[in-house]
Amino acid sequence: MTNTDEQNRAEGVGEELRAIRQQLRLAMNGVVATSLRESGMRYKLIFGVPLPELRRIASSHAQSEALAEAMWSDDVRELKLLAPMLFPPAELTAEKAARWIAETPYPEVAEQLSASLLSLAPCGEDIISGCLRGEIAGQYARVAGFLTVANLYIKGKELSPAGEELFLVEARREMDAGVSAEQRAALLAVKRYGRGAEERRRRVEELVADYAECGRAEQEEFYADIRFEFEYYG
Repeated sequence: MTNTDEQNRAEGVGEELRAIRQQLRLAMNGVVATSLRESGMRYKLIFGVPLPELRRIASSHAQSEALAEAMWSDDVRELKLLAPMLFPPAELTAEKAARWIAETPYPEVAEQLSASLLSLAPCGEDIISGCLRGEIAGQYARVAGFLTVANLYIKGKELSPAGEELFLVEARREMDAGVSAEQRAALLAVKRYGRGAEERRRRVEELVADYAECGRAEQEEFYADIRFEFEYYG
């Protein structure tokens, strides 16, 4: 790529980014922004734009790795959430994913990263493995790993047998440890994994069978939650 090509590309990204910022300004909600700050978010800038509107904004722009990287690098809540929506999944490598996961500042970003990008990427299972084995750093790495599993099954995809085994072992480990962000993500993944396939449902039921009357309130609640999920969704 020539210097001229690089300059044109940078200018194109800059124009797109300015257009997105303008859309965010028009959609901003000061009440929501204040509430998010009071909840502990420490971004440089928060527009307070809800996810449905962010998805609408994302749909009006073509996916671009350069644009997504520019948004991700900015300390703005809405740009952090939009970046995974606009990063082309086919271009995501495990190395790039690991960097973004390590830089994830809040759970809602991990949720959007998993739903909009990691679960759609060809390297998705490698990312899950890295998160659950501790090979990918970051405060929310295990959360991202479990949420990516949940989103894979929501999208009708499946893990390999080895990936499935790793996931179930690690999910049980989190549920044994009690309530946490990681546990909540693991429980969601277990429920989505068990839906729609009798064999998977049976594996989950066997995984948590000893929680039924174990005398530990948290684990008994996990068991009840899983049973309700499977009974409600058949």
